[in-house]
Amino acid sequence: MPRPHRPSPTTDFGIKAHFRDVTGPCDAVELFGVAGHYVGLAPIEGGLANVAFSVPAARLERFRGDLDALWRQILSENSALAARFTAATRVGPWLASPLPRFAVARRWPDRVIPLGNAAAALEPIGGEGMGLALRSAELAVGSLLESARTNTPPPVRRLRNEFERLWRTRRVACRALARLLSAPAVAGDVVDIARGSAWVTRAALALMGKS
Repeated sequence: MPRPHRPSPTTDFGIKAHFRDVTGPCDAVELFGVAGHYVGLAPIEGGLANVAFSVPAARLERFRGDLDALWRQILSENSALAARFTAATRVGPWLASPLPRFAVARRWPDRVIPLGNAAAALEPIGGEGMGLALRSAELAVGSLLESARTNTPPPVRRLRNEFERLWRTRRVACRALARLLSAPAVAGDVVDIARGSAWVTRAALALMGKS
């Protein structure tokens, strides 16, 4: 029996927290590039905002677990992001977790169909995690219904191929966007190009599965 897929860990962590009195749009998710990684900012319930960012393990280690000090350094690297937090206060703890990135496994354990991030994990910058979880569940249910209808074993190989097609382009596109935003010297030019070209914006969104 194949063992459960255990992907190699990345050297990045995902960190998040909630803040009050953040200045920014109440109907949009914003992305900000800083040195070597990126920050996402989104409004949530109760007038709060959710901050989530990736950070290389080496940088995290330099701050010896002091996430408030790390956050102050991050704010100093992006003036637009800092302006959002002039009067903001953190409410609740910082939460941290290793940031996974891995492709669909070539083999699955017997009688197991992994879904969502159990099947594959891509860069969270694209906001595709929930959508991919739902779509992979739909594909799995379709395969199981077909198996029951035809009284044949589930078409696992075909399902894995469908999962691979579902994740492949999104993985590359989201990782590429993350690398661009993690280089502030380049990110500004990329944003200017996207603003000036609706076609470029649509093409980038389509590659990340937003079409």
